[in-house]
Amino acid sequence: MNYKNKQHDNWEKLKDNFWDEAKILRKFNHKHIVKFYDFFIHNQDHEDLYCMAMEYIKGENIETYVEKNEFLSEVDALLYIKQIGEALTIVHEKGLLHRDVKPRNIMLRQSNPTTFEAVLIDFGIAREFWFFSTYYAKLLVEIFKAFI
Repeated sequence: MNYKNKQHDNWEKLKDNFWDEAKILRKFNHKHIVKFYDFFIHNQDHEDLYCMAMEYIKGENIETYVEKNEFLSEVDALLYIKQIGEALTIVHEKGLLHRDVKPRNIMLRQSNPTTFEAVLIDFGIAREFWFFSTYYAKLLVEIFKAFI
């Protein structure tokens, strides 16, 4: 986050959200989730710059890929859905919801000259959820299905 963010009316909230994203990313080590390395405050010219060091993914997001290539093959689409599904399974097992899964937040990392793999990025609005409330909600749905 740079000095321009400090001019924003909600500077404190932006700073908190940035820190929350760092804390969330720190929980993961999965090939389909962007890797987090460090969060630090760098003082430059008496200004604090809030920094997050993450994996650099050479490639483009799915939105840009589709805009340039006009489509995504069915085979590739199914592969990326499976890979992001694996990432989201890990996210949910940690008690979190990403809340912003979209083509722009899925990077395509080149794993070899002809193959790409999907990587989930941007955990800025991810939040914790209470597992048991979700579990019991699913259980109630199943019970009511039995009576319908």
